[in-house]
Amino acid sequence: MAPTVAVVGGGISGLAACYHLSRGPRPPKVLLLEAGARLGGWLQSTRAADGAVFEHGPRGIRPGGAAGADTLHMVSELGLAGAVLPVPGDHPASRNRFLYVAGALHKLPSGLGALLRPVPPFSRALLWSGLRDLVAPAGTEPDESIHTFASRRFGREVRACRGRYPLSRPGRRRRGRG
Repeated sequence: MAPTVAVVGGGISGLAACYHLSRGPRPPKVLLLEAGARLGGWLQSTRAADGAVFEHGPRGIRPGGAAGADTLHMVSELGLAGAVLPVPGDHPASRNRFLYVAGALHKLPSGLGALLRPVPPFSRALLWSGLRDLVAPAGTEPDESIHTFASRRFGREVRACRGRYPLSRPGRRRRGRG
């Protein structure tokens, strides 16, 4: 009788784990546990009424090295190779990044010069957040939430642009659990 393996979380990592577990010579019974109503984790696309597509998480892969080759192999085995759209480095989609914060779309800086001046939605140059990471003290707790880590290392403005962290204490308080 095959053992049962539980995979907690139906995000891209959990789905990849299920796939790889099922491909072994003696695959176990795989039980995927996902708390949400949909799979994919941060991977989510929505289409606006005007046809614009908004990606709420990663929107591409960089197939470099062994990990990239493994990813492309898995994509091929899943029959999704035809859905991969290569984007050359000089394409605007490769150079332009945007954040949707507080009801407005903000273009992120590209190039070193743009890091030296404040760019909305940030009140300080992004270079300061990067430098802050170099001198940030180590956390004092044996375990800290992503919310606390990002705030301590990069500052509250940068942390706020990533979203809510469901396992952080502030996230639990908002949901009435802490």
